[in-house]
Formats: sequence, structure tokens, C-alpha cells
Amino acid sequence: MLRTVIIDDEPLVIEGLSTMVDWQGHGFRICGVAEDGEKGLETIEKLKPDVVFTDVRMPGLDGLSLVKKYLENHSEPVFFVIITGYSEFDYIKKAMDFNVVDYVLKPIDADDVHRILNRIQEEYRKRTDLEKKLNQDIRNVTRMTLNRLIDEDQKPSLIGRGKMLLDLENGNYYTYCFSSPKLIDRLMEAWQDEGSVESILVKENERRHSFLIWGKKKQILKWMEEAKERILSRENQDNDFLYLTEVTNDIRQIYQKHQLLKTHMKNRFYHTYAYLEIDSDSSIEFSRELTLFDLHPIIGKHRIPDKERAIFELNKLYHEVYSAEIDPDLVIMRYGLFRERVGQLANVDMVTAYPKRFSDFREACLKLVDAYFRDYVPNQPSLSRENIEVYVNQHLSEDLRLKALAGVFNYNPVYVGQYFQKETGKKFRDYVLEVRMEKAKQLLLHTNQGIKSIAKDVGFRDRDYFVKKFKEINGCLPGEYRHEK
Repeated sequence: MLRTVIIDDEPLVIEGLSTMVDWQGHGFRICGVAEDGEKGLETIEKLKPDVVFTDVRMPGLDGLSLVKKYLENHSEPVFFVIITGYSEFDYIKKAMDFNVVDYVLKPIDADDVHRILNRIQEEYRKRTDLEKKLNQDIRNVTRMTLNRLIDEDQKPSLIGRGKMLLDLENGNYYTYCFSSPKLIDRLMEAWQDEGSVESILVKENERRHSFLIWGKKKQILKWMEEAKERILSRENQDNDFLYLTEVTNDIRQIYQKHQLLKTHMKNRFYHTYAYLEIDSDSSIEFSRELTLFDLHPIIGKHRIPDKERAIFELNKLYHEVYSAEIDPDLVIMRYGLFRERVGQLANVDMVTAYPKRFSDFREACLKLVDAYFRDYVPNQPSLSRENIEVYVNQHLSEDLRLKALAGVFNYNPVYVGQYFQKETGKKFRDYVLEVRMEKAKQLLLHTNQGIKSIAKDVGFRDRDYFVKKFKEINGCLPGEYRHEK
């Protein structure tokens, strides 16, 4: 509804104009009336209407003087309509010079008023559309300017534009903020309704939105207190958060403030706060020490001897990394390597998301261990002499060093070597060589394969080395063995 004021020194004119027209049906509402120019001007200044119908001839301050005086002291747009008689066309001409939108003649005809109201509505729509477009253009320029400043573009012209757009040289200040996307929509809408500060969304992604609040310092500090109370009083805060930097009027600081907020956002991996005010001295330095991971028997060595030991070692790592506050990016990277290794052995589709919190990191690692013992261990061969001998015969052409064998049974290589020697009385490497020579003799006697092919089949990559070892063990060359037998 367009708020309307009627000013005329004749009460009957005010009453008639108020009742002869369906104001509401045309989208207007009479919010005030006055019976002389002085009171009329006071009414306009107090009620701030969109439309004013004013008589030309009134005692004291006449209609044209009222319009002129208002326009000299106010920038707010008002649609003025002059009420005049047939003998006052000179006044009408002067009124048009004052940008009066239209006039209505006495005695007032309802059709004339309807025509004027329709015209005002159309002009109001055009003006509103133009203002919306202009405001949107200004906001787009403001957002683009802030984005460039955040990206450390410090051109003097850009700094000057930022000061002008935020009106920093005329007493305005600003605070730069990060917020969860779910929270910012509700808060920005409420704050805009208050009208005490202005806000603009600067950057956005699925994890956080950054925005800037600006206005008078006192109003910003009041807004911060209200925001804090509103957020901390919520019963279910979930993952919502609002991080704010200290209030300043130096636009050149916005790059540093953006970097500071990014660091504190990263720190949410370890510490989560629903509301946090951050000053320029509250920087955070993350440790990049990787020894904890590299030497860890589970994460670093990818060995999982038994579930109880694995859980113990992961809990130990959890407390050590938390105490050191290692860079979250490195923690997540090492988790990814561990997940990839376990994923080669077990079904880990159930653990698809990378951890967003440090507590999630621990739980995700434990889930991987659970999946490993659920999916892989039941199908893993037990360590026994028979299983080792079967494995050697089935993989004779492959790498059969003790380290590779230990990986199959998920035991320490030293322990597997000691176990095999105790069971057979032979060192594992001697046993493997023995089996390879026996297989080579069978192939020499019962196939037409060449010496090089046989050497490869029994695990020798070098033909000459195979021939040398064969003669060393059997007392003759492979070719001689084939023909003699």
C-alpha cells in the first residue's frame, strides 16, 4: 500500500476526497491529514508518506511553498498532487516546475482522482523497478570489489571504491564473518528487517558462507551482541556457527581477516564453537610433524596384527595427534592412505566420507579396522607349515621373499621366518630354492621348454644366474641334466 497524506484547509474537501475513492482498491492507504501548510509539512516529515494531495491556497504556508520547502530539505521521493481551482492555472504551471506529478481541479471528480492514482501506481512501479535494479547493480559491484580485495588485490582505486561503497570515510565500520550456510539465511533476513546495519554475501560454498556487515560502530556492536545471544540460546545448534572478526574501518585489512577466518575454520577440525569473535592476534599455527604417522604401526606401517592391538594403537595416536594439533589437511591425507590400503583387502564402501572433525577421524579409522576384521581376516589363511608350503608352490614364479610371505599371513617377517625354521628345520630362503630346483628338474625332464622359459617359471629373472645355481646344487648344467636323464 502507498501511504497517502491529504492537506487542505477545508474539512469538507478532506472528507470528500477520503470517501469518494476506493483508496485500498487502488493500492493506497490514507495515513494522515492536515488543515494547513505548516501542520501538513510536519505531518509529511513525521509519517514519511509516498503520496501527498495538497491544496494550493491555504493560510500561512501555501501548497507550492510546502512542496518547495520539502524538496529543499529532503531527498526522499514523494508524489505530490496539487488540488486547485479553474482560476489558478498559473499555480499549476509553477507546480509542474517543482516536479509535481499531477493536479486535480475543484470541485473534485472521482474519475480524475482514479486516473491520477493509476498514473502514480504505474510511476511507482517504474521507479521501484529502477531502484531495485540500481541497488542490485550497486550490490554486484560491492561484492565484486570485496572479492578482489579478499584475493589480495590492493590497487589504490579498488581500495578507494571499497571505502566509498561501504561509506567508511563518513563514520561507517564493518565486521567480516564466516557462517554455516543453513544459519546465514535466517540471520541475515532478521538483521535486514532491523535496518540498523547493512549486509552482503561475499563468497559461498557448501561448507561456509562469508559475508560483511557494515554501518555505524555502535550499531554493529549491538548487532554482534544480539547475534551472539540468538545463536547461543538455540537448543539445537547442530553444526551451525558464526565467526566474526573485530570491527574496523580499514578496508585494506579484509584480506588478513579472510585468511584469519579460514585458519579458524580449519581449526574446527579440533575445536568447534557456535559463536566466536576473533581478533587479529588470535592466529593459529598447526604442526606439520609427520613422525607420529610414519612410525605408527597401524596408520604408518599398515599392519593390523589383531583387533585389540589395533584399537589400542589408534586410541594412542588419537591423543598424540590431538595434543600436537597437526595440520588437519595432513591428518585427512594420512587417513586417506590408510583407507586405500585397507580398502584393497576389505569392503569399505560403508566408509565413504572423509572425516570433517577429529572425533570423526578416530571413528572412521575404527570402522576401517572393523571392516578389515569382518571382511578380510575370515578369508585370510592361518599361519601354518602346510599353508606356507602350499603358498610357495602356488606362487613359485613370483616374489617369495620373507617380507612378501609375511604380508600374506599378516605377521611380522621376523616372526614368520623363525616360525618356519622351527617347524621345518630350514631357513625359508633355502626351502624356496630347494622347491624351485625340484620344479626346474621336473620341467627339464617332462617338457620341451627352453632353459630361459624354465628359469622364469621357477622364479629366476636371470637365465645365467639360474644356470649357475642349478650347477652349484645339482653338479651339472640344466642341458646336461636333461640329456643324461
